[in-house]
Amino acid sequence: MLALTGCVGMVADAGSTAATGKGVTDHALSAATGEDCNLIEGATREDRDICEPEGSAPTKKDFKGLGKDDDAEKAPVRRKERRG
Repeated sequence: MLALTGCVGMVADAGSTAATGKGVTDHALSAATGEDCNLIEGATREDRDICEPEGSAPTKKDFKGLGKDDDAEKAPVRRKERRG
């Protein structure tokens, strides 16, 4: 039963990270501190602390989740022309 609980937690964390770019722990830290907290970004980047003020320059480089790449949002959408 304990192993199943651990798996559920890992799935929830992976889903949260994929959707928002932050794990469950990151969201809890952000709520507790009032800042933008991200353990992975803070540990792997020299220009970012684990918790930064919301909207600060270092947070703008953070992974925001799948499908939320800033460059992708700016790129025009190409649609296939229908032939008929």
